[in-house]
Amino acid sequence: MQTGSDVLNKFISTFEIDYVFGNPGSTELAFLETIQQGANATYFLTLQESSTVGIAAGYAMITKKPAVVNLHNYVGLANALCNLYNAFKSGIPLLIIAGQHERPYLIHDPVMSGELTTLAQTAVKYAYEVTAAKDLAVALQRCYAQAILPAPGPVLLSIPMDIWQEKVDEVAIKKTKFLNTCDNTEIDEVCDALVKPAKGKLAFIADYETGSSNSINLLHLIADNLGADVYAAPYHVREVINPLSLNYKGRLPDKSGDVHDLLMHYNTVVLLGEKIKGYLYTGKASIPQNIHFIHICGSSQHLAFDYPCDLAILGDLEATLTAISKRLNINKTSILLKPIVDNKELEKKYKHHQLHYLIFALLNKVDRSVHLITEGSSEDCTVQDIATTLGFAHVNFSPRGGGLGWAMPLATGISLATKRHSICFVGDGGSMYAIHSIWSAAKYNIPVIFICFINKEYRVLKTDFSQNKSPRDKQFLSLDLNNPPIDVQQIALSFGAQLKEIQSIEDIEPALNSCFSFQGPTFIALYHQ
Repeated sequence: MQTGSDVLNKFISTFEIDYVFGNPGSTELAFLETIQQGANATYFLTLQESSTVGIAAGYAMITKKPAVVNLHNYVGLANALCNLYNAFKSGIPLLIIAGQHERPYLIHDPVMSGELTTLAQTAVKYAYEVTAAKDLAVALQRCYAQAILPAPGPVLLSIPMDIWQEKVDEVAIKKTKFLNTCDNTEIDEVCDALVKPAKGKLAFIADYETGSSNSINLLHLIADNLGADVYAAPYHVREVINPLSLNYKGRLPDKSGDVHDLLMHYNTVVLLGEKIKGYLYTGKASIPQNIHFIHICGSSQHLAFDYPCDLAILGDLEATLTAISKRLNINKTSILLKPIVDNKELEKKYKHHQLHYLIFALLNKVDRSVHLITEGSSEDCTVQDIATTLGFAHVNFSPRGGGLGWAMPLATGISLATKRHSICFVGDGGSMYAIHSIWSAAKYNIPVIFICFINKEYRVLKTDFSQNKSPRDKQFLSLDLNNPPIDVQQIALSFGAQLKEIQSIEDIEPALNSCFSFQGPTFIALYHQ
């Protein structure tokens, strides 16, 4: 006879799970003991549940397989919901295992108990509570599959703490290989629609699925062959195209009317992935009615869901684009890229603003393969503009779910998976949501660089607020962070980061040399003038 703990260890071994990311509590002690007794997975300790999910999301984004997360009952799940929602909206596969009180005691509504599956429903694909150890093997494998199948995303498994000691008969656990296929008999119709538009009248819109499905180079080749323009969808989370592609025309705006007006210039528009994720509706639908609109997506949940389509293709993006490429007789394996903008042009563009010029000078000295992560700071647009202009291949943009506290743990998880330095840009206000991620980076010697803009205020909100007020009215309600002041650097130091400060161009090279030679977290302060 086996126990629930044996089932868990067999699952972890079979599915080759290297880490379990968690912040445990009393209902997870038996789970924690099981992980520690096993020889396969490391329990990756974090200080707060939202950061737990964020670090796991960064790891899953790189490894392209579900990361396992351990949360503490109802309250731990509640703390994690912000980044769980961000991961859900970003299509990142996670297997969340939350502890629950012992089954005989649940009828008495003990402290921290609750309906975990109900709480999680708005931020996961699937949620289930195990009621018997005999069901554990099926539940674990089902949730792993649901997390990775289109559309990928987080799933929740609530497990009462007495399940781990319960006896079970021999169970079957198999690692399933999922094959992505494409029905080539339908490709002719798609290709006919793609070759029909005149030059300059075909556009592709690439959402996050383009990157997560390894389809970026395929998009390059097809767009180059057809002479099509390529746009990144708003809030596309991760890289979707090389910004130095000659076909790349930039990111679509996040206002529906602006998207509508831009797409009116085309006869045919192809959306690759989930959707055009907007922020504001400004009187017009994003997709004009009079264009030929094609949607290619791996998930039936998203296909033709938001916009009327002339043609909708359900299929794995990589397999579908591969079939299209073969049908179009594309034999090339790479495309020419445009040269990086001359440094003198960039210097001229940014030199009028001291902080922006420091950002440019700093990024100009960084290898273009380094992952960059941004999160809605006052300098977000500047960082993204400079990064794409310089040709950085991996830029992870502001959280698609909109919740702050995403970038710092995401960068930590990315660096854990790549074993390389990543750079995270965050504001001093935004850093407060997840600055404890630094502690985990220090504990596990993860090479990650946090660059924090010191504004001593919620500058983004002040900017938005001032646009709707007269020039004479400069009063901002409760948007300053200087009474009392927050010493962000000392907080970072206490969590284990080495500190660096860049105040001039001369400071950049020695600071970066120190950062990239340090196997741990570095915190750099950049002051807004």
